[in-house]
Amino acid sequence: FQSMVIGRAGTLRTKTEDSIKEALRNGDTNKAIQLAQEYNTKLSDRAIAWNEKYSQYANPIIQDMYDSEKITDNSLQRILDNLREGR
Repeated sequence: FQSMVIGRAGTLRTKTEDSIKEALRNGDTNKAIQLAQEYNTKLSDRAIAWNEKYSQYANPIIQDMYDSEKITDNSLQRILDNLREGR
């Protein structure tokens, strides 16, 4: 799961977070939210495809891994806080 879904999504997440940072720097909160939603949709699509092939391996750890990769409101707040702190 990690290499097939999160591994590929990890690079996408990094790129998405960079785009979110840029949107927030420009004061465009709506764009940041849109980017997060688009990323989460792509992550979900990959997880669904994985589950169709490997559902016998699904377990709570896999669900936790998936949940931790989503960009949530808390993730967006963390990014915004980091920007405010100059990070």
